[in-house]
Amino acid sequence: MNLAEWTIRKSLLAWVITVLFLVVGWSSYQKLSRLEDPEFTIKDAVIMTPYATVGGSTLGCLFDARSFQYSVEPSVSWNLFNYGRIKNQVRVEDARFQALIATYQNTVINAGKEAENALSGFVNA
Repeated sequence: MNLAEWTIRKSLLAWVITVLFLVVGWSSYQKLSRLEDPEFTIKDAVIMTPYATVGGSTLGCLFDARSFQYSVEPSVSWNLFNYGRIKNQVRVEDARFQALIATYQNTVINAGKEAENALSGFVNA
């Protein structure tokens, strides 16, 4: 019995398995980590390479100014497999943000305490 025949004979079970795979797949997709605006560094450069050529049949012209030629070639470099580094950079920035939030909250609490102490001192004076 092949898969097509089994699917036709057990259509309810085939539908249940299909829906189960869809639910598990969607759940796994939702649990994937997401980076907001990942940083891509594309480095480009222009490389000029001088090299001496012999234009004539004699080697006496090898170091003549007209015998030098230049080659200009574009070069692009992209770190494709740096997902872990980017992910860790996002985690570090998130930790810094959380630390700044905690500092801000402590500053607001201290300001409230100072204002309360000042008002209490003013009322009691």
